[in-house]
Amino acid sequence: MTETSCNTNRLDDVGKSARALVYYDIFALPAPPSSPIVRRYRDLRLAALQTDPESFGSTYAREVNFSEKEWRDRLGQNHRATFVARLRAADKKGCGESGGSGEDGKPGGNAENSGRDEDIPWVATVSVIAARALPESATPAFVDRRTAYFVVGMWVDPGHRRKGIARMLLEAGWAWIAEDIGKAQEDGVASHGRDDGVEAFLTVAAENKAAEELYKGFGFDLVSAERKDFKEGDGKVWMRRRL
Repeated sequence: MTETSCNTNRLDDVGKSARALVYYDIFALPAPPSSPIVRRYRDLRLAALQTDPESFGSTYAREVNFSEKEWRDRLGQNHRATFVARLRAADKKGCGESGGSGEDGKPGGNAENSGRDEDIPWVATVSVIAARALPESATPAFVDRRTAYFVVGMWVDPGHRRKGIARMLLEAGWAWIAEDIGKAQEDGVASHGRDDGVEAFLTVAAENKAAEELYKGFGFDLVSAERKDFKEGDGKVWMRRRL
């Protein structure tokens, strides 16, 4: 599945003298991914770990040593989707020339071409994983494994923040969840769960109130009003959004 979107909220400099609107493509990485896609995702993920190490449960020192197979296995995991935001410049008439545009004016492009085009920056990413695809030991007791999903690895390059990219990434994730849970229920793999509700979960650092408020703006709430009740040993708190 490929999701695309435009962001036209502000003007940015493109090149040394050009003045143009800045747009972003949001797309799902293919599974299994090609080698160019693996390399580009690796670079994006490592940049995230270096830039904002406190935001992740892993470290640059750990993941910089991953083999291509390890990166490929991560991206090809069952019931997981990884989304990326790609920068693209466009004039005011539409969504630019890079990759073409659809009849509705939204940008075209696809992940494979993006993986090969090293000149077009990838600036953000997020992954969504079904709880049922993970070991039971990896999911908290308050999570209904049949209908829960985890949002992980959210990162936006500092130079592209406050432009709506995180929201666009999450919206692409919600669309994928709707497809995944629908297929799972048709196949009898997932039931409707408690209260017939599908939920998305994520964690934020307990001291990172800015991130907490950001996700509240995206419809997330703390799992418990008492923050200490669901604080992990590493100082993170759980947040939940009903879909």
